[in-house]
Amino acid sequence: RLDLEGSERRRMRLQLEVAQLRQSEQQAWEETRTALRALKGAYEDVESLGRKLHGLETESECFRRSLA
Repeated sequence: RLDLEGSERRRMRLQLEVAQLRQSEQQAWEETRTALRALKGAYEDVESLGRKLHGLETESECFRRSLA
């Protein structure tokens, strides 16, 4: 009987550990998804700024040529 009770306590402890690990895994995945969304947004911002910079450089070059 004591052996059976000890086994049951170990089983319950292991179930709790598994549940905690699953929760940690889900939290890690959510944090990863959040980080990926932020990275995507930053990449889009860099792309947009690059296009704007290129446009400004082109305008500046045209302006310099017209003054020359």
